[in-house]
Amino acid sequence: MISIPSTSAAGSRHPKYEIFINHRGTDVKLNFVAHLADALRERHYNPFVDKYDLEKGGMALAEIQAALEGASVQLAVFSPGYAGSEYCLDELVDMLECCKRDEGNVMLVPIFFGVLPEDLERPDDGAFKVAFQKHESSAVCDNRIRAWKKALMEATQRTGFDLRHEAGDENVLMHKIICRVESILSARVDKKQLLSFHVGLETVFASATRELEKMTDKVGALGIWGMGGIGKTTLAKVLYNHYSERFGFHIFLNGGGQVENMDKGWFQKVNGRKVLIVVDDISSEAEFSKLVPSLRNLAKGSCLILTSREHRVMKSIMRDAQASCLLEMEVLSPEDSYKLFCYHAFESREHPKKSDDFFPLSKKVVDGCNGLPLALEIIGKHLFEKDKMVWTEASEILKISPGISRILRISYDGLSDSEKMMFLDVSCQMAGLLEDDAIDIWKSCGEHCWPPECLTSKIVHDSLSILKDKALVKVDGNSRLFVGHDLLQDLGRELAGRDPVSGRMRQLGRHSHLWDWRLAERVLNTGKGTQEIRGLSLVGVESDKVFDASKFDKLTEIHLLQLSRARIEGDFSKWSTNIRWLDWTRSSLVEVPCGLHILYLTHLDLSHSWKLTRLWSQDDNAQVPRFLKVLNLLHCISLKEIPENIKFLTMLKRLNLGHCSNLKTLPSSIGQLTALENLDLTNCKLENLPRGIVDLCSLKIFRVDWCYKLTTLPKDFGNLVGLVTFSAESTGLSCLPDSFSKLSLLEEMSLKDCYGFLELPSSVKGLLKLRLLNLCGTALKKLPTDFGDLEHLEELNLQLCKNLVDLPKNFGSLKSLRFLDFGRCRTLQTLCSNFGQLVSLVTLDLTNCQVRDEDVLQSFGGLCCLSTLVMQGSHLTQLPEDFKNLTTLVHLDMRQSLALVVVGSLPTSLEVLDLRDCPSLKGVLVVEHLIKLKRLVLRNCHGLTAIRGLEHMQPLEEINVSGCWNLEAIDDDNVAKSNVKKYNCDRNASHQRKSFKVWKKGPISEGRQEIDIDIAFAGLQERDMLEQESLEQEFWNREVRNRKVRNRKIRNRKVRNRKVCSTEGWTLAKTSKQPSRHWC
Repeated sequence: MISIPSTSAAGSRHPKYEIFINHRGTDVKLNFVAHLADALRERHYNPFVDKYDLEKGGMALAEIQAALEGASVQLAVFSPGYAGSEYCLDELVDMLECCKRDEGNVMLVPIFFGVLPEDLERPDDGAFKVAFQKHESSAVCDNRIRAWKKALMEATQRTGFDLRHEAGDENVLMHKIICRVESILSARVDKKQLLSFHVGLETVFASATRELEKMTDKVGALGIWGMGGIGKTTLAKVLYNHYSERFGFHIFLNGGGQVENMDKGWFQKVNGRKVLIVVDDISSEAEFSKLVPSLRNLAKGSCLILTSREHRVMKSIMRDAQASCLLEMEVLSPEDSYKLFCYHAFESREHPKKSDDFFPLSKKVVDGCNGLPLALEIIGKHLFEKDKMVWTEASEILKISPGISRILRISYDGLSDSEKMMFLDVSCQMAGLLEDDAIDIWKSCGEHCWPPECLTSKIVHDSLSILKDKALVKVDGNSRLFVGHDLLQDLGRELAGRDPVSGRMRQLGRHSHLWDWRLAERVLNTGKGTQEIRGLSLVGVESDKVFDASKFDKLTEIHLLQLSRARIEGDFSKWSTNIRWLDWTRSSLVEVPCGLHILYLTHLDLSHSWKLTRLWSQDDNAQVPRFLKVLNLLHCISLKEIPENIKFLTMLKRLNLGHCSNLKTLPSSIGQLTALENLDLTNCKLENLPRGIVDLCSLKIFRVDWCYKLTTLPKDFGNLVGLVTFSAESTGLSCLPDSFSKLSLLEEMSLKDCYGFLELPSSVKGLLKLRLLNLCGTALKKLPTDFGDLEHLEELNLQLCKNLVDLPKNFGSLKSLRFLDFGRCRTLQTLCSNFGQLVSLVTLDLTNCQVRDEDVLQSFGGLCCLSTLVMQGSHLTQLPEDFKNLTTLVHLDMRQSLALVVVGSLPTSLEVLDLRDCPSLKGVLVVEHLIKLKRLVLRNCHGLTAIRGLEHMQPLEEINVSGCWNLEAIDDDNVAKSNVKKYNCDRNASHQRKSFKVWKKGPISEGRQEIDIDIAFAGLQERDMLEQESLEQEFWNREVRNRKVRNRKIRNRKVRNRKVCSTEGWTLAKTSKQPSRHWC
């Protein structure tokens, strides 16, 4: 029996940042990039905006590198000043290296913002000419400049966006970028999405893998077809998780909605390559062709896995594959069905005994499910902890009418009327809404509506818990609601159009929810709307269409209204007062229509309404929605004032005024918003905060980032006793008020890039719960003497504190400190004597610090949890012998340490050792004890003469010894014993080889036949080799060995100078190749 791979062991990547945005801040940071990042956050992605935008005070260079390498999407925004930044160019080089290293999982998307692709292709002549002239006249290494130029050239060869093609419209450009990002990220399969309890998959998994193994030398296609709910997607995900590591490029695509947003040029990038492509839930050949235009262009060994409910569609698609197999998903056996049902019905793998009353009932219910996994899960969860009578009724219904539809209806019919309505709300409109926001909306309905007009539950939490227990509604990792399965969503949307009593289809104007804008538009245009419509969505309607407001007058019981981009004009005075959720993002409103009385409104979203200048009249208190909980005005860039009567929003919990860049003042009455928990004032033009702001006794999260003119905080700021998170990045603050110590609940504080911030008050020790402190880029000269009293501090970022000289004596008392960043603190010369007492420290960054040998010798011994140590550009001459005692150290980065001469004993726990650009490093590097090492980077270590012990490093995946001119020969046999996939040796050196084309000799009439060969490196995927002057004859006399190689093909280069050597029936022709321009 073949065991299905464990999902927990699969090791899915879950980086902090899904998106890395590389850009020149002075060009685009405060406008385009800021708006783009916020738009991505609105869609619940986590973009890394710039080098110093570190989540929770992350670890500078180590964190930047982690963000860059962990992101699935790399956005490079090329602007006129881009090439003037060495940081931008270095990041671009690293981004492309990540894309190459993890091709298929990491995508780079170039964005041309005010420059042309031609400027990148010809940096010496175009818009980047002056910048590169400055680089070349400075001390920048030639190799580095060549690497930059090569990276710019490579970036133009990737599919991206150009502002010119959108007629200069940044909004359109932004929308297209977001769609691309969503299409890329939605293709990523989270391996933890799969159930840990697999039943009945072993046999079909074994069949599928057996068929796929037969196709390894061809372009193979495996089709999985069967009815909905039978487990096609589950099997596809299991196969994807099992095989993805074998392919350089692998992608999981969903049919339907993903087709529209998929990058049209993505397939061109995989032409001629060995890839794994999974397309789930495909419904037509045309839909498939939009995602995968041609199977014939894929390389041999590529694999395509499809799932569909349509047998004919599958056969039609697979006819172009060189090898194919159509696998029909069969229902579960009675035994497996019983196991799965019991797992959900009893929440246990234990089965009821034959003597148990539930045993015969279980058998009857299982028989009615016909072996469908989804049906067994839904009915099992429905019957969990129900009495015997409910079980009996379910078994009798299934005996009369078995099948998946009946099962889903049983679960739905078992709900109360209010629970049914909540299910329809999520199925039709509220999927993707924050769970807390949805609860507030439902609670408002329960408190201020009366049946039979509104059926919303009066006990919302209990009802939602029932929906989740029945697997009808689920909550994702971002606390957002979604429907458990597409069949359930289809069911909900169908039931929205049926009479709840008779089950008959109603007229369109009597549907409970109009979730499709086409249907909604038809009802509005024909005037057939009725009071039975609870929810309506115009999301997706063309922005040039104008609706008359009077068309909404008949919708007297409308609760959920989505009008994104819709233009509505006229008299709003007769609109329903029952609207609870009004989503009118990107509206053309100048103000909230004066006739619109939305007393019971709970959630108002007017974000990105760029024409909005004010909310409502100062004098019309009747218009204020007093029950409002959420007000989102993000990026309302024309908004100039907030009315004083906002004080009546006494139930408001979240107010987002981020990037309202013309907002200069706040009303003094804002302090009366006593329920406010989250206030975002990012990038407003505030010069001061109103005195009343300190009266916000419920405030937990407060952001004033990029309020450049804000120089002081109120003296009694400490009255905000409930504050948990405070962020004032890039403000004009120079100090904090003494009352700050009263914030005893404060856990996170960021003052990053407050360039005038000089010192922390001594009272900071009162912040007893502080976990994160980000002081990156401040003018801080010293820390308070009692700084060590912050016993709960876990993350401290002091990067770029260029005036920081030393540390307080009790710094070692920070027993909880896990992440510490001193990167580029160029004046920091000594560490405190008790630095080694930081027993919880996991990551330490000392990049470009002036720390000397004696400090390391005295301070590092006790760092028993240290995992990552970054000391780029250090002044150390040697690593002390006791470094081997750092038994948890995994990653050591000492690149560009110009004085480093000797590397002493290193801990056996090391997995990554980066010593690139250490020209003083001399002699022999002994690595035989580094039995866990996966990556060894020694680029440009000119003085290194030998590496000993490579044959002992089985886990080794990458070696980079390019530029090591004096390095003696590396024994190919030793390297072959490891799992090396990438071997870079791109300098003229005695140990390095050439690139070759190989032809087998044959009769003249047959010509020469180019073939693939392998020479000694069985696991090698990529080997970068350059021309050298002399051939090493002993290498050529060696028998050419034919081994199984993954993606091992001698590079096809233009033959400039052919030197032919004979090897018993083979002709080997040397090919020239330009020196590599890659520099790290």
